[in-house]
Amino acid sequence: MADNTHDNTDYTVTDKAKMTLGHAPAGLYLPGIDETTHKEAVRLCARDFLEHHVFFNDRGFHNHLNHHLLSVFSLGAPAKRLQEVFDQNKEILLPSHSPMDVDVTTENFTEHFSNERCYPNYVSFFQRELDAAGDNWKAVACDYFFDPRVFPLGMSGIFHPFIQLGYGLEFESKTIVATALAQTCVHSSTFKTMFSEHVFADICTEELEDDNHGLSLMQILDKMRQDPLSISMEFSAVPSSK
Repeated sequence: MADNTHDNTDYTVTDKAKMTLGHAPAGLYLPGIDETTHKEAVRLCARDFLEHHVFFNDRGFHNHLNHHLLSVFSLGAPAKRLQEVFDQNKEILLPSHSPMDVDVTTENFTEHFSNERCYPNYVSFFQRELDAAGDNWKAVACDYFFDPRVFPLGMSGIFHPFIQLGYGLEFESKTIVATALAQTCVHSSTFKTMFSEHVFADICTEELEDDNHGLSLMQILDKMRQDPLSISMEFSAVPSSK
């Protein structure tokens, strides 16, 4: 991944990063979204993938560049504006770094959690996993993210791994989804108790009155409101199922 040598005329980055993007969300087909802006969005997201680290400082602040690019792209920004967004963001970003001498596999992928130096290793691992899944790659990505061992990490960092995953799925980009899963794995868990494995498993397996599996959204909100762990949070504005 450590590759920081590209200019604004280099379209080889698309293949290097295996970067693809679906079209903008169907509800946002606005004037200005065309083949040219799509090509530029792909190129710039590929450059971000190759050139920048997931964090932009040693305090774990997140790289938001592709969020910004995809947002303005889907709102119809011209190619010039996409380049401006890239140039403005890159000034504060850290360069990508080489992977560690670690082989992340399905057997050991939990052993390197919270080690941000393993970020490129995790990206490579998840790219292999998603490629191997073929047309089922979105389901495999969700299986990993909602694994009880992984999910607490995905909710950390003010939910940024979850946001990254959403962008990747919405724009049907396996590369961005791989970075979301890798970003998840290098976070430290902020909500170890709230999203512990046993709590998460209990919520996912509880039976509803009509014998359907799982809880409704309103029931989950009720449980959050009643949970002593959430006593310091403000849920008065959240609708109740009662």
